Amino acid sequence: MDAPPQPDRFADAVIALPIHCRRCGYNLRGLPAVGRCPECGTDVWQTVLHTVDPTASSLPRLRNPRAVGDAMLWLMLCILGATLLVLARPAARFADRFDPATADALSRHVPPEVVFGSALLAVAGFWSVVRLAPPRGQEPRGPVARDVRFVALGLVVWAISATARGLMVRVAPSPDARVADLAVTVALGAAAALVFAGLHGILRAIGLRSREYRTSRSGRQGVLVMIATVAGIVLGEIVTTLADAHAVVEVARITTMVCGLMLVVGLGYLTMNAAWIRRALRLPPPSLAAVLRVVPEMPPHAGGSRAR
Repeated sequence: MDAPPQPDRFADAVIALPIHCRRCGYNLRGLPAVGRCPECGTDVWQTVLHTVDPTASSLPRLRNPRAVGDAMLWLMLCILGATLLVLARPAARFADRFDPATADALSRHVPPEVVFGSALLAVAGFWSVVRLAPPRGQEPRGPVARDVRFVALGLVVWAISATARGLMVRVAPSPDARVADLAVTVALGAAAALVFAGLHGILRAIGLRSREYRTSRSGRQGVLVMIATVAGIVLGEIVTTLADAHAVVEVARITTMVCGLMLVVGLGYLTMNAAWIRRALRLPPPSLAAVLRVVPEMPPHAGGSRAR
């Protein structure tokens, strides 16, 4: 990360734009860049740095920042929606277990075919892949292109697996059907892991352009944690399907639901992070050259008559 510009380089500069003091809101336009706010005494240069965001300004310019920001938010919305549709029926069936008197009260309102919607959202996410992919001839083997391919492959596997789960609704229950359903669950987990692996790299490359995303500690969601959560869901489903001991099965079911809840909450935070990044890309901070204007030094005899 580049060091912020030092104020000594701009000792002769004044504020050229109507920016406001970070502390009191005073309009600093026309004041020296290395002075202090006349209202509250806050260092003007700190307000300048806050306005221009040198870290974001030093990064390579994106070919279409608005399209990239829209693609990031759309991708996260598609993944969040697709995840909710995959988990909706298992969550409803799990909740029904706590009230045996109203058997299937919730799951009856969540048809098994709802998982087809998850497949459609995975396909809809490809619009983001097209927007995020580097242009032809630029970084064909670079890290961003590789991460975008991970996301694309994950969405393909997700769409196929969700469709397969929807088609298995009419299959009669049997040991073979349970194993096939488990295989679909593993495939969905692998798809989610691929998508999150790609997102990890994409967010590292693009997220630095958002000061809010870059500096947040409590609101920024770690993507690697999401992969671990997906692994917990898949492991819980494997134990639930293959274990014989009732206590072990119950613990596995609870673990699966807890991990599922964590996954949804994490995706909510990632969607919020994508909204931050989109806002920063659509409304980037002004450059230092636009904020400051260097006042030329007056010659020693400026304004006097020229000697003949």
